[in-house]
Amino acid sequence: MLVRRKRFATRVLAGVAALALSATVAVPGARAAQPGNPMAGGPWYVDSQTAAAQAAQADEQAGETASASLLARIAQTPQSKWFIAADAAGNPYVTNFFARARAAIAQDAATITVITLHGLPDQVCSGQNAPGAGSSQQYENWINGYAQLIASMRVDVFLEPDALAASSCLSPSLRAQRLELMSYAARTLSALGHTGVYEDAGAGDWRPLKTMAALLRGAGVRYARGFSLNTTHYDWTGNEVLYGRRLSRLLGGKHFVVNTAFNGRGPQLDAHGGHLWCNPIGRSLGPLPTLRTPSPLVDAFFWLGNPGLSDGTCNGGPEVGLFWPKWALALVRDTAGARDFPTYRGGL
Repeated sequence: MLVRRKRFATRVLAGVAALALSATVAVPGARAAQPGNPMAGGPWYVDSQTAAAQAAQADEQAGETASASLLARIAQTPQSKWFIAADAAGNPYVTNFFARARAAIAQDAATITVITLHGLPDQVCSGQNAPGAGSSQQYENWINGYAQLIASMRVDVFLEPDALAASSCLSPSLRAQRLELMSYAARTLSALGHTGVYEDAGAGDWRPLKTMAALLRGAGVRYARGFSLNTTHYDWTGNEVLYGRRLSRLLGGKHFVVNTAFNGRGPQLDAHGGHLWCNPIGRSLGPLPTLRTPSPLVDAFFWLGNPGLSDGTCNGGPEVGLFWPKWALALVRDTAGARDFPTYRGGL
């Protein structure tokens, strides 16, 4: 299975002028934050400078008000900000994002910022991907930089999408290194005062439960709040909740978050029933971010992915990580009648 890596590879529209405003979105059913659910207790920060936001602004300025309105539905929804190994904590690209987040915190101290860190060495054995850190020491320094940058902010960190599920392609020594580095990251970031950490666990349509549980234990999930699911997949929300509950039982009751950014119509299947991952056609936005979930083990449904960023040059898409307006618009339009949009309706 090729491993899908997106939402990070190419900095899209980096030189475009920033939108004037940042925003936060109220969290429905908010509950107390740590030591309880770190995804709860305040509004989620919405960055004003995502590729979707800039595309919406460009269309608005060009008089394309209909497409601008559709793209704004993506831009105005809380979603995780991805950083790769090239995004050192001191880079302006990173520090400017955190400055915008802190400005939102100045308006509402309870604001929660959600980020994804994706910088391990030896990212994947096949498929397109952004380069990772050059060594274990570089990766630990990279994590330390983010720990210093986050400091006392309320931040939820999602660690290394696909890294564990894809680790079977690595040699035993590199796999052991990966587990050690993820454990280091989970331990370091969880030690901060107001940071929730979730380690990526692939998806329910990928690795067997016992295999994933063993990988998470080796990767130091004991230090983390829990794990995340479906980050790069399109699986049905109900399937992921069921898989997550079973996985949680193997991990002593760890909590989890399910990505619902683009699974409103579930996966596209190939002739053999396999799930297609590269810009699959006929998909839609999935359940909107919410704390109202069908199990107390599910801390939130959240957009860990960024709808509209290409998985790669397949189905007519541009290079991996580039914003693809045509696909973004299709995801929005196809929410009409989608089974899992705007809220999860599945039964368990």
